Amino acid sequence: MYYQHRVGVRAELVAAEHLVDKGFYVFPVFGSRGPIDLIAVRVRPFKMYFLDVKTKRQGDSGWVPRSLTSAQKKLGVQMCVVDLDKKRVKILPRRSR
Repeated sequence: MYYQHRVGVRAELVAAEHLVDKGFYVFPVFGSRGPIDLIAVRVRPFKMYFLDVKTKRQGDSGWVPRSLTSAQKKLGVQMCVVDLDKKRVKILPRRSR
């Protein structure tokens, strides 16, 4: 497993743990080639996320949003940024079209 892939897997695991702690069921999307990395569902109160998990780049002073693809935007995917050093997770709000 090469370095970038390992970092991505770690970020997805940190995000999944965060969501489980918040009462979500988390479903990983295997293959990591599609537009969605994780699907998270909470029953009460109902909430569902389609997430694209990204790591906070070393040296970033803030949570820098990256762009979603047009397919991700159509599917309602939200960006989930993970700071692996601090184990912080931030789900960015959907941008209006």
